[in-house]
Amino acid sequence: MKKSKRLIFSLTLLLTLLFGAVQAPVMAAEQPQMQMILEYESRYDFEETTRLFEEKVKSEGWSIVQVFDYKEILEKKGFDILNIKIFAVCSGKYSGAILELDDERMVSPLMPCTISIYEKSDGKTYISQLNSGEVAQPFGGVIAETMQAVAKETKTMISDLIVVRPAAPATLPAPATKAYQGHVDWFARQSGGNGMEAYAAAIMAKEDAGKALHDTASATAFKKDHPQFFMEASAMEMQMILEQQSKYDFDKTVAQLKENVSESGWSVVGEFDYKEILANKGFDINNIKILAVCSGKYSADILSLDDERMVSPLMPCRIAVYEKSDGNTYIARLNSGEVAQPFGGVIAETMQAVALDTEAIVKDLLQ
Repeated sequence: MKKSKRLIFSLTLLLTLLFGAVQAPVMAAEQPQMQMILEYESRYDFEETTRLFEEKVKSEGWSIVQVFDYKEILEKKGFDILNIKIFAVCSGKYSGAILELDDERMVSPLMPCTISIYEKSDGKTYISQLNSGEVAQPFGGVIAETMQAVAKETKTMISDLIVVRPAAPATLPAPATKAYQGHVDWFARQSGGNGMEAYAAAIMAKEDAGKALHDTASATAFKKDHPQFFMEASAMEMQMILEQQSKYDFDKTVAQLKENVSESGWSVVGEFDYKEILANKGFDINNIKILAVCSGKYSADILSLDDERMVSPLMPCRIAVYEKSDGNTYIARLNSGEVAQPFGGVIAETMQAVALDTEAIVKDLLQ
């Protein structure tokens, strides 16, 4: 039977650019870039940072639903790495806003929210999180509204813990910025509306038609400063979340998935029953469970390296199983293989291997 696969633009944006923040992607220089993972230096050592963070999460009205101590997890598998804890945190009102809707449920492989605290070989402690506020810019609806709210509250959780540094100088020279501002003003006058939107539309129209830009330097500078106008088009090129219908009902799908994970040599390190979690917070939603699964080797490949540790908010890998109002059960997971295409190095190699394993794990469950 035909397999149903769908694309969520926000996750394409998130994941494509997320890993670009760690390793320079193999992309054209003019590709719009956004900082999708935020990494901060802590003012405290590892133990004090984790203690204060736990207190702050609770004071903000969120819940810590699980703590993944990856030093401990990987020690049991024979790997010795520096301290790292990944906190899975949840707010019922935000989770409920996403998971009570059929079409938005496929983003659940990124739930619950995760914030990482870890050491590096410089002896300092760091905190990293998804920059969900910036991710949300190009998108409307429930996803954008929810991500903007999540960004504000999660930033509040760490604001007292981090070293605040002066803002980095602008990456664009003033003359280039001034040049494209003239174009924006001209388009505003001509369109009688938003000059930035009109200028972005004009750039895309010329590029789509294969025509030369009137002022390439200004257009390139504008695209770099305002990537939100160009992300949806680039997102269309990649399918970053895979959602497919299961052959089985909800309970059998979950049971078989766990068995497949074990047989593959991976481990289920967490299980989030969001129907139960949200029932305790006053929401009544269809069945959904998110399995957090881990391969020691792949985790160690990432977490043994200083620069790659900042991607840990996407760990452990999560596979979601859920029902929709059509009565069918679905499986969603990150399409790690496509995410890896633009990137080299350890991230790309590891993600390609993860993709092969996860697809093998779910293969016999799919319609």
